[in-house]
Amino acid sequence: MMALKRFKHWPLALLACLALPVHAERPMTVDDAGATEPGAAKIEFGWSRDDRVRGWDLVAGYAPMSNLEVEVVAQGLQQSHRASQPEALSRMRAKGLALKWVPLAGESGLSAGIKFELLQARQHFHDDAAAQSESTRALTGLATWRFENGPAAHFNLGRKGCVAVGHATPSTPGGWATNTP
Repeated sequence: MMALKRFKHWPLALLACLALPVHAERPMTVDDAGATEPGAAKIEFGWSRDDRVRGWDLVAGYAPMSNLEVEVVAQGLQQSHRASQPEALSRMRAKGLALKWVPLAGESGLSAGIKFELLQARQHFHDDAAAQSESTRALTGLATWRFENGPAAHFNLGRKGCVAVGHATPSTPGGWATNTP
């Protein structure tokens, strides 16, 4: 019983043990051209680690109407001080909003839509006590081809702009992914 008193997060651990198993994907870098059913909600959470950089992302989405999805996004990452140069990023926290509209949606064949994202980030660097803000806006075209027997191929192409400390950085992100049942 003494161990439970020292472990502050035991209610969360107990809740995780009692949760029902689900089959889901964590927030993908490449998004599918599909929206949640009207009136339904979703929560996606991911945790990652790459060398000495740890990160997490959380997306909560709701579909107020057919083919439209509204998402609230939160992200964070932290890099150990030993792993970086003094001017390197030590931690970052971000929050944002995304709207996904999929006017061409089907159970099989082509589905297509667009996604608009607005993200606000606070970055902390090892050599600077003050945090810096960064604003990102992205518009992405989404396409998905769903095969009759279950697999799907996803393709994204868009335009993204970041503004940090008065300096704008445009980019053209794109990507493709596949998933199988």
